[in-house]
Amino acid sequence: MIPTRQQFKKWSYPTKFGFISFFFSFAVTVFFWLFPDAGKQLIAAVVTEDQQEIKVPGRNAVERQINLAKILGIALSDPSTEFAVAVVFVRPIMSRSLPSDDGSDNIVALSNASPLRSADQDLVFAPGKCRFLGVLRWLDRKNLKGEAVISTLSCVLDNGDSYGFGNVDGPAIGFVAPLDEPMSRSLSLVEEGWSTTLPLSGQYLVRLHSPLHGISYKGKSENLW
Repeated sequence: MIPTRQQFKKWSYPTKFGFISFFFSFAVTVFFWLFPDAGKQLIAAVVTEDQQEIKVPGRNAVERQINLAKILGIALSDPSTEFAVAVVFVRPIMSRSLPSDDGSDNIVALSNASPLRSADQDLVFAPGKCRFLGVLRWLDRKNLKGEAVISTLSCVLDNGDSYGFGNVDGPAIGFVAPLDEPMSRSLSLVEEGWSTTLPLSGQYLVRLHSPLHGISYKGKSENLW
């Protein structure tokens, strides 16, 4: 976790404060030793609150979201052939008043925060190396609920080899579920100005309809993501 400004202050406090700090650190160490489960819960709560203070690198919002996926992937090491934790880097723009949302504004793109692998090939794609492309459609305009289906998947290895699966005009290859409700297709939307979209801070689960297999080699990519 990135240290706070207070943690970088000079050690210019009185000796009494130094003694208190030492005693507090010792007490915390004993607490974590005696109650490891409670200690883990405490760490999780602190990390969750401090995530908003972490500066994710990137020249623009898209790069920052993809880099966020890579950062989250540090704690997600098990590759899957059927699903991936993901973050949105291209958000759809929905309207509550228009009768349909079949245009380009409802396109959604997500980047994988957990590794993805092919079931029939020796291929494992690291966090931030895959792009899920799909569309978002309304489920319930009144209660701001939508459904996102995935039609294509594009991935790249560290050596520049790129792979693809699915077709924009073909059948869906998967769908997007809330991270805490993997069986649900209902996504909560937010209103931003005159449009409705997915929250930028959301984390999702992209679920494929079948284990990933037969992903096609597309050549070398100049962009290693």
